[in-house]
Amino acid sequence: MQLTTALLLFTLPFFSILVPLIQGLSNKIHVRSLVPYWSIAGLLLTLGAIAVMLSQGFPQAQLILNVLSIDGFSVYFSAIFVGITLLIGVASISYMRGNKNLDTYFALLLLATLA
Repeated sequence: MQLTTALLLFTLPFFSILVPLIQGLSNKIHVRSLVPYWSIAGLLLTLGAIAVMLSQGFPQAQLILNVLSIDGFSVYFSAIFVGITLLIGVASISYMRGNKNLDTYFALLLLATLA
């Protein structure tokens, strides 16, 4: 499996699983919430992996674990969904400020994008 494919598959779950830990860390050090910026960093990393994949040309169809197919069509729509989620995340920074469910919101946003 190529590095860009691994980044595409594992970045969003990794970042969404660590969201509650980042929230706990930002509460401990008394810093404004780091969760939105952590989530946006994960989305940017995923978008970067998609851009690298697309810059190499549309990928040939790969079957991963006989379950998931990665081809040009899926990468194209991944770019659209991650881009839309990135815009939602940036717009949510000011809207969700001070909300006690900030970590849950961004974790679910990332996991929904992964689906």
